[in-house]
Amino acid sequence: CKELGPFMTAFILAGRVGSAMAAELGTMSVSEEIDALRVMSIDPVKYLVLPRVIALSLFAPILTIYANILGVVGGSVVALYQIDVEYAAYYNNLFDTLEQWRGMDLLYGGLLKSMVFGMTISLVGCSLGLRTTHGAEGVGQAARKAVVYSFLLILILNYIMSSLIERYW
Repeated sequence: CKELGPFMTAFILAGRVGSAMAAELGTMSVSEEIDALRVMSIDPVKYLVLPRVIALSLFAPILTIYANILGVVGGSVVALYQIDVEYAAYYNNLFDTLEQWRGMDLLYGGLLKSMVFGMTISLVGCSLGLRTTHGAEGVGQAARKAVVYSFLLILILNYIMSSLIERYW
């Protein structure tokens, strides 16, 4: 709930949503739609980037909760069929462990991480998309770079946030 759920959700979001943001904004950039917004005195950051950043920052924790639920339920099915641990015993041990490790802190730490990861993915995708040049080739490069940079930043931020949450939370 604190480590794997937010981490895997962020990787999936980076691959799907981050690249899509970079490709969409990159296509708009190379077809001069961004310049047209500026000519009409519309700030592209406020109009195109800010809604995406807010949406992914809020939606990533929701997807993380979903991933955590699926992980726990999947773990119970594997425990039953692989090592013959009954559902009742699995869930009793799960709740005992969560109480021992302050379960709400685990949950909130994971949700904080996923919010930061969502913000990072959207900022990387949007910034690379807005700076796209050189036509369709540039759009492909922006999408690929958005995934790679997001992956690297997720790894770095996960390390930093895990140590900070462990130390101060």
